[in-house]
Amino acid sequence: MAELEASSEVLLAELNEVLAAQEVKPHHVPLIRRQISLMIRLGMTEEVLNGYSRLSYLVMLDEMLEKFDQAEQDYLSISILDRHINFILACFRSDRPGSQGSDAYADGDVIDFLTEDNTRNMVKSVYQRGSHVLNESDQLWQTWLGWELGLLGRASNKGESLDVLHAIYIDRMRTPHTNQTSSAYSSFCSQHCPEEYEVRMIEATEASKIAKDQLSEKRYGRTRNDFEEQLRYTADPNARVQILLEYAHWESDPRARTKSSGQGPHLDQRSTQSVYERAVCSYAKAVAILSATLDESENSVRLLDRQLQEQSKQKKEETHVEREIMRQQMELNGEAVRAYKDAESVTWRKYGSWAERNGSSLEATSAAYERSLALGMLDMPGNRVTDLVTVFCGRAAMENRLIPSENVEVDKSGDSGLRLEKFLLSWAETRAPAYLEQALLVVDKPNKARSSAYQMVLLHADTLSRHGEIERARDVFHKALERSDLDWPEAVHEALLRFECVHGKLDSLLDAQKRIDRQMEKVIKRREKAAIHTQQQQKEPATAVSDTHLDDTLQTAANDARNEVVAEGPTASGDQEPAYKRDREHTTILVSGLPNGISRERIESLFTDCGPIRETTIISDGHNDLLDAALVEFSSVEAVPSALQKDRRKYGRILQTRWPSRKYASNRRFCYITMESPSAAQEALILHGYKTGNDGFGMSVLISDPSAKTQRSDASNSTLFVGGLDSKTTEVDVRSLLQGRGTIRNVKLGWDPLKRICKGFAFVDMASEAEARACLQLDGTPFLKKKLKVQISDPNFANKKAKDRLVTLTNLPENTQEGLLQQALEKVVGVRRLELFTKVNEAVAELESAQDVGKLLLGSEPFVFQGNEIHFTDRRNRAPPITKASTETITTTSFAPRAARKAKVIAKPRPTAVAAATSKAEPGATTQGQEDFRALVAAKNKQREEKLNTAKESATGEKRKSELDEQDDVKRART
Repeated sequence: MAELEASSEVLLAELNEVLAAQEVKPHHVPLIRRQISLMIRLGMTEEVLNGYSRLSYLVMLDEMLEKFDQAEQDYLSISILDRHINFILACFRSDRPGSQGSDAYADGDVIDFLTEDNTRNMVKSVYQRGSHVLNESDQLWQTWLGWELGLLGRASNKGESLDVLHAIYIDRMRTPHTNQTSSAYSSFCSQHCPEEYEVRMIEATEASKIAKDQLSEKRYGRTRNDFEEQLRYTADPNARVQILLEYAHWESDPRARTKSSGQGPHLDQRSTQSVYERAVCSYAKAVAILSATLDESENSVRLLDRQLQEQSKQKKEETHVEREIMRQQMELNGEAVRAYKDAESVTWRKYGSWAERNGSSLEATSAAYERSLALGMLDMPGNRVTDLVTVFCGRAAMENRLIPSENVEVDKSGDSGLRLEKFLLSWAETRAPAYLEQALLVVDKPNKARSSAYQMVLLHADTLSRHGEIERARDVFHKALERSDLDWPEAVHEALLRFECVHGKLDSLLDAQKRIDRQMEKVIKRREKAAIHTQQQQKEPATAVSDTHLDDTLQTAANDARNEVVAEGPTASGDQEPAYKRDREHTTILVSGLPNGISRERIESLFTDCGPIRETTIISDGHNDLLDAALVEFSSVEAVPSALQKDRRKYGRILQTRWPSRKYASNRRFCYITMESPSAAQEALILHGYKTGNDGFGMSVLISDPSAKTQRSDASNSTLFVGGLDSKTTEVDVRSLLQGRGTIRNVKLGWDPLKRICKGFAFVDMASEAEARACLQLDGTPFLKKKLKVQISDPNFANKKAKDRLVTLTNLPENTQEGLLQQALEKVVGVRRLELFTKVNEAVAELESAQDVGKLLLGSEPFVFQGNEIHFTDRRNRAPPITKASTETITTTSFAPRAARKAKVIAKPRPTAVAAATSKAEPGATTQGQEDFRALVAAKNKQREEKLNTAKESATGEKRKSELDEQDDVKRART
């Protein structure tokens, strides 16, 4: 009794705790269940009934099942179906007497409703809703199977339970899925019914045939199993949505037949519906994740905005407080200034700074400083320089802060006459000798006008020599000698010799003479090059620039300018030379495309390097308000060629254009352009990204910098060729094969876009050559009933030379560019690659096919490139190189027979000897063509005819004369 009383006290204490917890959570179902359990143990019958009534009011089985049905009708979700099955089974277990928790109270209505058959039918109906989800339906089926196996263990009649399980297994195998149900059923049969194993397995095989056919049904090179495997290894919700959309398009193929008869794809409406519902579910998950991310971002933005507003509000409050303090300080300082007229400079400076911080304008703050000086109290007594400096420094700092900075561009070219430099040195020598050294430092600073001016060199050196700075003056001369842009070198040379004669010694004089001689040689060479360049420019034909878009006004003005010829001087007569005449027809050029409102000086600056300009006339275009034209007349006709070279040279003159070699890559489409100056090259960079046509591609215009090219590792040694793959192989499969053997940079799968299957190979880029070598161990390993072929990729495998497609090009002109030659040849036949040999003026071209080789060799029209007729030779039949010994002997065709033996008196001559005698070629002939081949065929035919005639004569008994008898008959006929 004592034990019962103790246990009752414990139960009452626990019941009090549950009731206290229910006051906080009155509708908490587990607490109500615990309350009912404790009341049952305490024998509180009425309270138990009230608790069940309250619980039935909160949780009703029919309403829960209705909620599950509503959720499942929206769209297919395996997680909801799984929770539905678990809820039904949990209700079944909790309401069984003797189940888990011996204190559970059995509800009679629930027991009557949730019988084994009803529960099985409910679970089966829920399972069938998700049975067509091929890779996830196994989760539902395993839950159902586990419950059935539990019933089998507790069943008194094992036969009925086994029949139910057999039916469940067979029904599962009739449904397409990706799990291994056959092996599980085999283990089940061998364990529970070994005597019926064969019969059961035959029945299972027949049942699973249709499901396997549906799972392996192929359309466009893909099956349902391929899609399910791809979904299994894809975790990204967005990627799953894309895969499911492709899967749905595959399932709803309009070409699929609804009938089961006939060949071709079969339409399964339930599978199609399940795929669409899975796509909706995945899309909902992706949208939910995106919405959560957006909500989080919006919350972060709101929080940041709130913080900024609080900071702004706080800053405004602080600024308001500071301004109030500054206003009060300024008022106090103003009162101090008014009360104490002999105020210190520090007080005025503080007053000005406070006025600035208080937001006063520049004029008001400057007036305060002016007032401090106007009172005249800061310079009394007389030695108050410190106070004045303090006020001035404060005002200068204030103006530096308030006045905006100005970007003033200064012309650094300087004065070509050096008037300021001459005045500075003269002033320092005569009026301020103490500042002479500083003046010399100013003159020593580099300047474009001073550096190349001989006058500056002479002035600087003379000033130094007059003040005894002999070595410094000599250094000035020596530095000037080394400059290549000195405007008058001879004047500097004479001044240096004169300087050494006066201030130097014999050794220094001889050294100066050597320096001058060496520099004069360089000057002469530079002048010769400039003269040659000028002469070449004058030889170029002068062609006028015409603009077809000019109106009648421009044409009339140009015609009048060409027809006028004005004499510059009197007409020459007698032995006098004719005076120079103004020839506008040959000295005037037309410049079009100028911006509207351009000045005459701007136009002349464009042609100052060409020659002296006599006159410039600007012509406005009445039809175009944006562009003008101009007529530029030069003083001499020699300036016109240089000016015409600027035609359409928007960014400078082009000195050279080099095309790249297409020997190693036939798709190289770029060139190197050498501009006349670095500035012109920089200006041409504006064309980067410019689109030349309607194809949508932009040019790449960049400064060529070979040093910027990164050190390239041999990528081919780190690239693997993986062969022996299956048509269903994906990039994920290739990565899984090489996983753990190194870092994979890229996988390029050989993919057929039409059939949408793998071609059976892939190229894998590893991070290093060592990792690629480590993967070679996989060579020969089995993979999906095939053996892998893993090798280091050969980048030149597809570029092997084919002899039947090679042709030799001879008689090429000098300075032939490989790119231009290939472009010209591609207009006739297709060219894969071309290799140029400049030393022998030959090239070898690989054509697209052997038919193209025959087209070139047998072409009737000659191929002309840059004025030379190009000859083509087949590489296979090319003659060997000529040697000295071969030209001294008699040469024959390439099919020459062996030397004939000396014939006997009566025997007939060898036919091959006759052919050899008649086929003698001229000495030095080494090449054979189509004519030689025809001669060879004719000789062979003649030999066959002679043999046939000989056979006929032998058959009739006639005897042929010998060669000596024929020669005797000829001699007798002559005599």
